[in-house]
Amino acid sequence: DAGGTIYVTGYETDIVEGFNWLTMALAPDGALLWTRSFAGFGASDDRAAAVTVDSSGSLFVVGTSGADGRVIKYDRFGVEQWAQPFGAGANGHAYAVTTDAANSVYVAGVEDIFGQATNWRIRQFSHDGIPGWLSSYDDPAKNLDVAYGIAPDPVGGFIVVGAENRADLTGQFNNWRINRYATDGSLMWGRDYNNPGSNQDYAYGVAADSSNGDFVVAGAERRVDLGQSYDWRVRKYYRVACLDAALSFGSPQPAVGQTFTVSLTVTNNGEAAALLVSPTLLIDSGAAYVTMVSWPTVSLTLTATMSQTFTYTFRVMAVGTAVFSGAAAGLYAGLLTPVDAPVSGTISTFPPVILQPALTIVPNP
Repeated sequence: DAGGTIYVTGYETDIVEGFNWLTMALAPDGALLWTRSFAGFGASDDRAAAVTVDSSGSLFVVGTSGADGRVIKYDRFGVEQWAQPFGAGANGHAYAVTTDAANSVYVAGVEDIFGQATNWRIRQFSHDGIPGWLSSYDDPAKNLDVAYGIAPDPVGGFIVVGAENRADLTGQFNNWRINRYATDGSLMWGRDYNNPGSNQDYAYGVAADSSNGDFVVAGAERRVDLGQSYDWRVRKYYRVACLDAALSFGSPQPAVGQTFTVSLTVTNNGEAAALLVSPTLLIDSGAAYVTMVSWPTVSLTLTATMSQTFTYTFRVMAVGTAVFSGAAAGLYAGLLTPVDAPVSGTISTFPPVILQPALTIVPNP
């Protein structure tokens, strides 16, 4: 908190009561100031998941108590002020909590809905513990969805992150889901992330930059396509326009006389529109081996999350290796400042055997 006190929450094992919540306050030097336990009814499974402090110094702890989530408010000395159920019913869990400048409390977790598997559940409470609005999120396929993290948005509202199961999309499983909500609980926009191997992805935490509203999401992705298990994944999202680009080749081994394509896919991963977006493709080396047959000439507007693929066609003139680099440039609609996204890749013409091109994607900060 503002005075340097550190708060930690989790759970402990009791031989009679099973798992109980345990919340601790530590001085800046690590000295223990106080501990508080919470045990639900009987030998229920009670596990605290998250804690936050508001501007008044009040402490809010959330977690699971038996078959539902729970929210407890303490003062800075560990005296309980109020407690409320999350209200998610059977198999409900509260996983994350945050507050805003008005000291309203927002709790995120999961609820079990018949016919929809599990949905995100976001609930607002007043500073005095009065339940307010309730918001749910169910993916289009009505599969398993869980909210794991929440953070206040410096420009208003808050951001919730978690996972949604998109098995309805060919080859996909759990994807990251990022939703931005207004302070009244209305959904403003959502973003998804599916790793290149189209395997399991989970977003667990989010933090926003108070100076400009940009935010970072952290989680995990399973990359069995790389012979790996779960890896960390951290992605930054921009409040303004931000172009990311990817370069790909339509034919891995074009022969002399054949044509092949080079595609530059541009995505606006910012929140504002990018105007006059246009591609540029260069042959850094090996220009004698290929000649351009056709190219795109369109400039367009990319709104938030929108992608566009620009395709170039080349004819192979001789055996060799050509190195390409590309970029997409545009203007951010708010300030008319340039945004760009350079990439590069290499292709070898037949007969040499080639590997997939190594791409470097550098978003504009």
